Amino acid sequence: MERDKNLSKVKVLFSASLVFFTLSAFAQSKVELSAKSRPEVNYKQLHSASLGNQEGLFADGIKLKMDLSVLEEAEATREAFDVNEIPCDDIYGGVWQNAHVDIYGALKNAPDSFIVNLTNFSMPHVGRMTSNFGRRGSRRYHYGIDLKLQVGDTIYAAFDGKVRVQQYERRGYGYYAVIRHVNGLETVYGHLSKFLVKENDFVKSGQPIALGGNTGRSTGPHLHFETRFLGKPINPNYL
Repeated sequence: MERDKNLSKVKVLFSASLVFFTLSAFAQSKVELSAKSRPEVNYKQLHSASLGNQEGLFADGIKLKMDLSVLEEAEATREAFDVNEIPCDDIYGGVWQNAHVDIYGALKNAPDSFIVNLTNFSMPHVGRMTSNFGRRGSRRYHYGIDLKLQVGDTIYAAFDGKVRVQQYERRGYGYYAVIRHVNGLETVYGHLSKFLVKENDFVKSGQPIALGGNTGRSTGPHLHFETRFLGKPINPNYL
């Protein structure tokens, strides 16, 4: 953790504290993770220079590129977030709804590019990964990662943000929460047993938000964790 804090202060931002997403490839076919490209889940940020060559970063083929001058400028001008506002309301076209995970349709108003700040990331739960992001054999695509836990284990917010959804889905997530973060990402936490915060609450990175469980479509206690941008799944392994 101390190493991550030091790296985030490097002037040239080689610590992957910011990434620059290009969204022109949303319509491409899904990229499957090969055995070589499936990393173990780690709990620290990756080196920015290595991200551009990784396959399977995005479920829908979003491409990533780095522009250090743009990233430095964005970091220098980033303003503090007002907790009474809706995070990234301009990027999401004013859409704020408390019922579903993906409410953003065909992304007609998606920006051509967007800078995402990955500093202050907190792992929602430190546990063994039991299912990776990607296609699972002939089964449907798995849009997150599963982390083993015991019922009642504490789940933490990944970044600062506002709770958008707290719902129950019997044939899917079970009890689940969605948080929209000030960096533009949304995260999904599934199969929970209890909520510790309410919809529209502002939460800080690392703040307890729920207790883990075994609700919904689940074969054992675990956390299903997703990261999304404008509704599109992104591989959580790269945070």
